[in-house]
Amino acid sequence: MVFDKTLSPIQAAVVQSGGTAPRFLMVAVGEEMFFRGMLQTELTELTNPIVAIGASSIVFGLAHVGNGGQYWEVPTFLGLYLGYRFQANGYDLGETIATHFWLDWLGQVVQIICDPRGSQFVYSISWKF
Repeated sequence: MVFDKTLSPIQAAVVQSGGTAPRFLMVAVGEEMFFRGMLQTELTELTNPIVAIGASSIVFGLAHVGNGGQYWEVPTFLGLYLGYRFQANGYDLGETIATHFWLDWLGQVVQIICDPRGSQFVYSISWKF
């Protein structure tokens, strides 16, 4: 909601792009470098790819408990997918970073559309004359 006007989905996407997209990009790069680039790669060398994907996905899921939700299952399943794609792409982080970024960004746009006042992008200013 901007100036007490409910945003259309396109307006929400535009506002979201300028508001928090840079932050989501930094989060996606950092988390993918750690969870896939470091943790999964190291676990693959110590064990095998399946154990590495599973273990890094569980750690990824647990790291997201309380981050906008109380469940660890959804981020764990996302971690499984991202871990699989990371391995399938020859341990290249490009696709996983892009996917992580777009899912975070899209989730925030949906949140703005569904609950404009509850979004982390909303700022309230009270004017008194």
